[in-house]
Amino acid sequence: MPLYRQALDLGLEGEGRRRAVIQMSSSLRNLDQPQESVALLTAEQEAGSQTIWTTR
Repeated sequence: MPLYRQALDLGLEGEGRRRAVIQMSSSLRNLDQPQESVALLTAEQEAGSQTIWTTR
C-alpha cells in the first residue's frame, strides 16, 4: 500500500489515479480498515472523480 499512497501523493492523475484509489481502498478493506476504505473512495468522488463508481 505504500506505493499506492506515494503515487497518489506525487500527483497521479486520470484512470491511473482512479485505479490506484480503488486498489488501495480494497487493500484497506482486506486489512480490516473499512472506514478508511470508504473515506478514501468518498474523498476521491468529492474531488470530482465521477467515474470512480462506474464500470465498463
